[in-house]
Amino acid sequence: MGNWIFPLTILPGIGLLIMSTTHWSAALTGEINKLFEQDSCDRSILARKIQQLGLINRALVMLYIAASLSALGGFTGAIWVNDMHQDETLPVTILTGIGVLCLFIGTSMLIIFAGRAVRIKQDQFERQL
Repeated sequence: MGNWIFPLTILPGIGLLIMSTTHWSAALTGEINKLFEQDSCDRSILARKIQQLGLINRALVMLYIAASLSALGGFTGAIWVNDMHQDETLPVTILTGIGVLCLFIGTSMLIIFAGRAVRIKQDQFERQL
């Protein structure tokens, strides 16, 4: 079997990241909509939240790419390695490597998102005092 199973083993983890990130995105969209409805909302907070929405959506794209490449890497490996070229795992390695790189970029964006979200919430609450 070998290397081609690895991309398939990380798919559930990527799926959980996609689910939680989608939830954050929906919650942030709800917050932005509520701020739009307020007459006295702080425009700078609103602008920062809209930037956050862009960041989280780009992170979601990276996670979707990572999931797609992981699935494709596992599928390619199952066919390529088992049937045709048992010693050549280069296609699987390339697909998996790019998928893991996208996963790293996506999770890095989520780390940035989380740090910024805390600062934005703190600013929002301080301005309401």
